[in-house]
Amino acid sequence: MITTSALLRHGPAYTTILLDDLVTWMARTGFAGVDERRGMLGVPADADQAAFERAGYVTATRAANAGAYSR
Repeated sequence: MITTSALLRHGPAYTTILLDDLVTWMARTGFAGVDERRGMLGVPADADQAAFERAGYVTATRAANAGAYSR
């Protein structure tokens, strides 16, 4: 949703910036390509889906509060 909002606000040319940022982030975190990331956010088959989603939300909120998503 954030990507959609950014593209609506800045126009289709903003795609280049988004892709450049993605490539930079992937290089910084050690991923060679998108295929290495695919499925990493999926809920494991043996997990309680609601608990898994809640834990992800809590983790993301803590990271945001710690400034992990700041530029």
